[in-house]
Amino acid sequence: MITIIQVLGSLRSYKVANFKFINEKEPIPAPLSSIALYKYYTEIKKIEKSSIKLIYYVPESLIVDYINLSEINDLANNYQNALKKFKEQYTQGLTNLIGSEISFETKIIHSIGVYYSRNFNYTITFNNYIENIISQFLLDLLDINDQLVVDISTGFNFYTQALNEVTRNLLVYNKLKNILQNNFKLKIQCSIVPPIISPQPSWTYPITFLEVRAKVFFEFPYQNLNSFEKFFSVKEFPTENNTEKGEIGKQLPQIKNKDKNEIIYPVLTAINAIKHNCPLAFFTKEIIKFDKNQNLLNFQLGNLKNLMSLTEQFINFEVNDNNIIIYRLKVKKTNLVNYLFTIALHQSLKNFYLSEIDSKPPEISNIEKIFETLYSNLNLGTNKRFLARDLKFIKIMGEKLDKGEEKQLNLLKSSEGLIPKNRIEDDKNFSDQKRNFFAHSGLLSDFIKLKKGKTNDEKLEINYIEKNIKLIKSWIENPE
Repeated sequence: MITIIQVLGSLRSYKVANFKFINEKEPIPAPLSSIALYKYYTEIKKIEKSSIKLIYYVPESLIVDYINLSEINDLANNYQNALKKFKEQYTQGLTNLIGSEISFETKIIHSIGVYYSRNFNYTITFNNYIENIISQFLLDLLDINDQLVVDISTGFNFYTQALNEVTRNLLVYNKLKNILQNNFKLKIQCSIVPPIISPQPSWTYPITFLEVRAKVFFEFPYQNLNSFEKFFSVKEFPTENNTEKGEIGKQLPQIKNKDKNEIIYPVLTAINAIKHNCPLAFFTKEIIKFDKNQNLLNFQLGNLKNLMSLTEQFINFEVNDNNIIIYRLKVKKTNLVNYLFTIALHQSLKNFYLSEIDSKPPEISNIEKIFETLYSNLNLGTNKRFLARDLKFIKIMGEKLDKGEEKQLNLLKSSEGLIPKNRIEDDKNFSDQKRNFFAHSGLLSDFIKLKKGKTNDEKLEINYIEKNIKLIKSWIENPE
């Protein structure tokens, strides 16, 4: 599926122009560059029309060309109805412009600034934020995972800026969803067209493509775990008193302890376990566990996709003669994006856990096979090398066990004379257990026990000693 999107303006400004694609001999006449793109894919590239989705984003500010002052006077009570009427009228005009044989979808996008109605002599001021527009685009396009073409030939500069950021966020989100699987498919391109001013029949306008790229880092999205609870700010929102602001704040969604414990903290623990080379944590359900149930993730994604509806639910109007001011809540975009990235990482880590770890015993052979591949995919070569060295030593020690025997590694080392009898285990002046834990792939001899298989000498299991698991988990959650 190829999705083409474009932000439009007043329909009276669009005239048929000739658009030329590189390596194509004949130009394509069309009233919009997005229609030229549509024809390029369907007529030249022979892609099925059903595989092309065309979405037009229409700024709500254009309502001033369609809705008269008498309707505006009651705007505070019927703004959504007014938008619906405007959308229907604009869509009909767009159909007349491009033809009824082309299927498309019209969506209203937030506006910013002051707009004057030349037809009906009034002004509307949209007291809004670029963060809201970015969030609206992002949440609306979140499910696209094949190919997205962003036509930036039209629309005010803040829409272009918003789309530039949105495309990068979409790429990062999709890459994080597949970062451990190395299975990324989304492709985003911007179509670039020179300015079209009073087109003449003999003029042609080249359309070129610029692929959008974004780097992804295997990092936990949050810098401060106490800063991500809220998705909206009410500080700038005009209300009669602070109590009313407090009441609005209580109705707005925020991340709760259940979400932290079931979505956010598993991601933090799992990322740290990988980055700091503690693979045995994945085989210890008390430290890392991902549930097969997808309902919580789906529920939270659904809530986020409906987030922008709250900017309409709590909308505020000031009407003074022929002037209307519309106020909206401000979306905390950084919090929203960080939570989306966390959900994406959760999905990738969960898929890795369920496909590679779940139900498998913590045998050395499993740890070697799974994490050598994982570290290679993530370019964590140092982790791979250190883990190989530590597992090699554990294998040698495991050879000292009888079939079916289980023993703590430090006791096994002591019995082999590898720990001096006069060693002071708790000498705090010279020993740092936390440092040693991470320095030895999370396989510190004081914390693990080995068990040889009863029927197969090659099977050697490693487990954490139960009394140390709580401490180990706290170290992995906060390795610094």
